[in-house]
Amino acid sequence: MVHIVVSIAEQTLGLWDDHLCRYDKIYTISTSRNGPGEKKNSYRTPRGHMTIAEKIGAGQKLGTFFVGRRPVNPDTVVDKSKGITTRILWLDGAEPGFNKLGDCDTKERFIYIHGVPIAAPLPRFISQGCINMTDDDVLDLFDRVHTGTPVTVYENKLPSYYVNTKPGNLEEIRNFFPHAPESEWQWMATSTKDQSVMGYIAVDDNNIVDMKTTEAHREVTENQMIETIGYYCMAKGYQALSR
Repeated sequence: MVHIVVSIAEQTLGLWDDHLCRYDKIYTISTSRNGPGEKKNSYRTPRGHMTIAEKIGAGQKLGTFFVGRRPVNPDTVVDKSKGITTRILWLDGAEPGFNKLGDCDTKERFIYIHGVPIAAPLPRFISQGCINMTDDDVLDLFDRVHTGTPVTVYENKLPSYYVNTKPGNLEEIRNFFPHAPESEWQWMATSTKDQSVMGYIAVDDNNIVDMKTTEAHREVTENQMIETIGYYCMAKGYQALSR
């Protein structure tokens, strides 16, 4: 299985391969000129966990323009220096209250990974919320992923080692960390290859009371858990966690 991992800060998109335990390819992208954000009509790039809801444009020629997700005659395109081209990956949020449902619904905001009629090198921060790629790159990515492929957008740098981060089950955590304390809620990071738990965070009263990780990839695992917890707190209306 593969995962799309995006860094807004670095303007990169990595295609993480579970079996290889590394990025199979890293692309240059361009996200919103308005920065990160999840609200409707903000024209910002949403963060957090998502999936590919629809793949659009299979079989169309490189550089095909789309309007309303339908290919159009290029002669009808007035300004060929901008627009949506070649392929579309329509994203759907996976975190209710943060990037799914209500006024923050990623799919209803029409957030795509899509091509643009701009040659490499792609300028940074030029989109209106979508994740832009060159035509060649989006065509290559399109053929490597499927409907349902997980997508995670981080505001900070691309993690050197990608882990799954999600609310955790104490029993499962204790299989790997026997002394994990009971707390109001737990967050855990698991290996994408074998689902082993690589780290956890225990939280009480918005305070991180305990955090442990395996020796392998310690710093990058902690950073991913803390950043993803921040998005979860926004969704739940919690205050920012303190350490």
